[in-house]
Formats: sequence, C-alpha cells, structure tokens
Amino acid sequence: MEKVSRETKTFFSNTVWFFMGNLVYSLYQFLIIIIFAKLNGESDIGIMTMATAIVAPIFTFTCLNMRQVLATDAKKEYDINSYLSIRIISVCVGFCLCGLIAVLYGQGFVESIIIILMALARSGESLSDIVHGEFQRRELIKWISGSLIIRGVITLFIVSITYYLSNNNIIIAMLAQAIVWICVFYFRDLSILRRYLKIKIVFNWIEIKRLVWICLPLALTATINILIVNIPRYFIDAYTSKEEVGIYSALSGFVSMGTIITTAIFYVASPRLAKLLVEHRTRDYLKLLVLMEGIVFIVGMMVLSLMYVWGPLIVKVVFNSNIAQHSDLMIVLTLSWMINILLGALGVGVTAARRFVTQLSFEVITLFVVGIFCFFLVPSLGMIGAAWSLVGTYTVKYIVQLPLVWLIIKKNLEERKNLIRE
Repeated sequence: MEKVSRETKTFFSNTVWFFMGNLVYSLYQFLIIIIFAKLNGESDIGIMTMATAIVAPIFTFTCLNMRQVLATDAKKEYDINSYLSIRIISVCVGFCLCGLIAVLYGQGFVESIIIILMALARSGESLSDIVHGEFQRRELIKWISGSLIIRGVITLFIVSITYYLSNNNIIIAMLAQAIVWICVFYFRDLSILRRYLKIKIVFNWIEIKRLVWICLPLALTATINILIVNIPRYFIDAYTSKEEVGIYSALSGFVSMGTIITTAIFYVASPRLAKLLVEHRTRDYLKLLVLMEGIVFIVGMMVLSLMYVWGPLIVKVVFNSNIAQHSDLMIVLTLSWMINILLGALGVGVTAARRFVTQLSFEVITLFVVGIFCFFLVPSLGMIGAAWSLVGTYTVKYIVQLPLVWLIIKKNLEERKNLIRE
C-alpha cells in the first residue's frame, strides 16, 4: 500500500511539473500566432504552418520517434549513447531532406527559406527531445519542464520582437527561433544530462541497426499520425489559399490549448504504464488507463462547452474579427480535438505495451480514411470540410483501437497466470 501511495504521489507531482512546462510552451506557440494575427499576418501564419506541415513529418520519420522507445525502455536494453548517436544521424538526414524539398517546393523564395529555417529549428528541438526521453525514463520531469519553460519564454520574446522590429519579416523571426532552440539544447539540456551520465558518442552500427528496426514501426506510426493532422491543411492549401490555411491553423491551435493538460498526463503516464505491464500489474495498468480516459473526457467536454457558448467572443478578442467569423469551424475543430485526446489516452496504453507493428497497421488505415474524407469534403466545403474530415477519421480510429487495448490486457493477464504457475 505504501508503494502504491508513493507511486501515486510521484505520478501527480510529475504531472504538475509537466503541466507547467507544457503550459508555458503551449502559450508561447499560441501567443506567436496571436501576435502574427494582430499584425495582420494571416498569410505568414499560413506560410509558417505549411512549412511545419512539410518539416514535421520528415523529422518525425527520420528521428524514428525514438523518445517514446527510450522512455518506455523499462529494462534499459540500450544505452543512452546509442540513442544519441542515432538521433544525430537522424537530424542530419532530416535537415538534408527538408533542404531538398525547399529547393523543389516551387512556392516562392520566402516559403523555401522558411522550410529550411523550420528544419534548422527542428534539429535543435529533436536533439533536446532525445535528452528529454532519458529524463522521462528516469521520471525527472522537472528538467523537462524547465527546458520547455526556458525555450518557450525566450523564443516568444525574441521572435515577437524581431518580427515587429523587422516590419513583419517572417524570415528574420524564424531564424531567431532556430538559434534559440539550438542554444537551449546545447547550453541547457545537454549540460544537465552530463550531470547524470557520461556522454560518449560512439557509432556502434550493430546496435544502431537493432534500435532502428525496433523504432521503425513506431516512427512510421508517428509520421502517419502527423500526416493525418496535416493532410487537411494540404487540401486547404491546394483548393483555397495560404490565408485560409492560416485561419484554420489559428483556430486549430486555439482549440488545442486544452492539450496542455492531457499531454502532461500522457508523458508522465507512459513510462509508468510500461513498468506496470512489465511487472504484470494488469489491474493497475487498467485503472491508470481508465483514469486518463476519464480526465481527458472531462477536459474535452469543458473545452467543447466553453467554445460553444463563448468561443466566437473569445476568438474575436484574442485574434481579430476576421478569424472570429468562422465560429462554426471552431466548434467542429473542438469536437475533433476532443475525440483525438480520448484516442491519445488509448494510444499511450498501446505504446507502453510496445505493440509498434500493430499500431502501424492501424495508422495506415487511418491515413487512407482521412485522405478519402478530405478528397470528398474539402473541395466543396473548404475549411469546415477539413475539420469534419478529422472528426470522422478520429472516430473511426478510436473504434478500431479499442479491441487492441483489450487484447493487451488479456495477454498480460495470461502471462501473469503463467508466471504464477511456474
């Protein structure tokens, strides 16, 4: 009982820490969009969003979503130096691919430069990310939180000042962001990691190959996940304009502020769920999973109710009257977000079980589903068609993933019975 009580206390303490870090970091991302919107930069929001929509899937794939593998490596099968070695290679490959796409993109000089600068910033973020994975595995959430707070506050200040003083020059603003993110990795995250571990980058190709094969299914899963979110933006950009991409992204980001709470819960719960499965504490695993689902459902209903009643007024105050006109879009985006966070809680449970190949098959199906929805809805309905596409896609994915969680629980119970018999 004392062990469970101590674990529960640590769980909630870490959740609070991670919540604070995500709160500040998400506020930075949100406030940047507000600043751009207030300075009539809807087109710049669109350019920035499309650059992110190009860079994010590439880096997610090349970086193999290795943080989740590291954080749930409860048995410590691989050394942190192996993870760092692969991440360095991944960042270099990802940056080169983004540079190639920027050259071939064909949307203009500014758009191409922003893609490169976004890739540079993502390089620094990706290196910090793998360090955070080690902190997460050790449940040293305060260091992750501190890093997110520092990165968010400094980036908000530097980017907003440079964007304003440069007369809304998005290139200078994004260059400033890239510099800040690289500095946070080197001077903050890496220096703290050295307090706990001796860092020695050695490219052990046999171990690297094994880790890549382990991570590859999860990398494909995460990449498809990001594509699912961004495919509606690709369709909006193809059938409408950069300005509408900016409006869609601004409202989507506004609605997603509620993710601050759920993300904190998911990241803290991930290594805990993995340990519970390894220790065959199936009931505790199920209780924690149900607890997460309950919390995110309550958060989702609160945000949905708030947006339904006060959303248009809040958006008008926060952004501008032009964006506030799309209140119907905002409600549909809120509904899609709510279904997605419920889905996210299930996803954390599946990831903790390290069922990466099975997850991949579900994500491939989901990718086709969102593509089909967008193909039929976006050309005729525009932005709101994109939002309804996400509602339909997340609903289908949730229904499909429920049986997988049941199979994980069933298998873990069987393993526990076998151990008792032995």
